[in-house]
Amino acid sequence: MSALQSTAGASSTTSRGNWRQSRKNQARLNRGVAYLICTLMGIAFVFPLYWMVVTALKTDAEIFIVPPTLVPTDPQWQNFGLSTTYIPFWLYMRNTAIVSGLTIIGTVVSCALIAYGFARVRWPGRNAVFLVYLSTIMLPAQVTMIPLYIVFRQLGWVGTFLPLVVPAFFGNALYVFLLRQFLMTIPNELS
Repeated sequence: MSALQSTAGASSTTSRGNWRQSRKNQARLNRGVAYLICTLMGIAFVFPLYWMVVTALKTDAEIFIVPPTLVPTDPQWQNFGLSTTYIPFWLYMRNTAIVSGLTIIGTVVSCALIAYGFARVRWPGRNAVFLVYLSTIMLPAQVTMIPLYIVFRQLGWVGTFLPLVVPAFFGNALYVFLLRQFLMTIPNELS
């Protein structure tokens, strides 16, 4: 009887060991498949960046060769320098910095002031005005595009930075909403 019990105990221990081993193997296989999928996705995401750099290093003739080459035969490092002189690159960078900087300043200042007024200052009709202000989010840009152009033309702003910068100083309804909701979470004792 004891020999029978020891055999049954050994077989159950062996089956538990096999089960654990197969479970470890399954976990390794799953991890390997996950790593393979992540690696393939990483290559798919990085390949366009690689292709952009490689194409920038090719000659004009080599760009249009069929089938395309994955490595340029004669890297043209001067292409990077030429790209800044072929067009007025630094002028465009300066314009972008000016418009972005002024827009950020205008948006932060105006939206913070408006949101604070809606969140902290008590005045009659505050919620109704906020609802009307918030409803402007629902207007598509196509609806206001032509009237805005007419206004900017009448003001003489066409061809200047002003139409890009000045609207930022009047507050964006979405940013005002987000800031108002944040300010309402702060206790009045802290403000």
